Amino acid sequence: MLIYLARRLVLALVTCAAISVLTFVIIRLPPGDFVDAYIANLAVGGSTVSAEQAAAMRREYGLDQPLVVQYGLWMGKVLTGDFGVSMMWRRPVTEVIGKLPSYPATATPDTLIIDPTRAVGSAALRVMVTTLPASLMAVIFEEGPALVPG
Repeated sequence: MLIYLARRLVLALVTCAAISVLTFVIIRLPPGDFVDAYIANLAVGGSTVSAEQAAAMRREYGLDQPLVVQYGLWMGKVLTGDFGVSMMWRRPVTEVIGKLPSYPATATPDTLIIDPTRAVGSAALRVMVTTLPASLMAVIFEEGPALVPG
């Protein structure tokens, strides 16, 4: 029984590591980086950012480092509960997630059109909160409840 649980725990850790790498890669897939998108956003509003300011922002967020270093820094912070500062809202990510609105089950697309980013974030948070315990239970009871001592 202990060997089975240890094997499952190792597989769960490997899966989490693979998901974290995949998430990191997906975040980096679009061309450019956050600074480029931020500069483009400011340009739409009529503002400009100098090359020195852009370089300073890249240094501040560690975007000037190699991808392997960026991933290591990112995972180190995530494992300690530091999800960093939201690049969009310039506030801690945990604060931004904590302030996500709660939408009723009867929410319609036109009620979510006010701020779709928050709606998607809220939905993603709910999915994670509900599927993580369900996934753990599925792993524990994979062969049926008879394997669980008690």
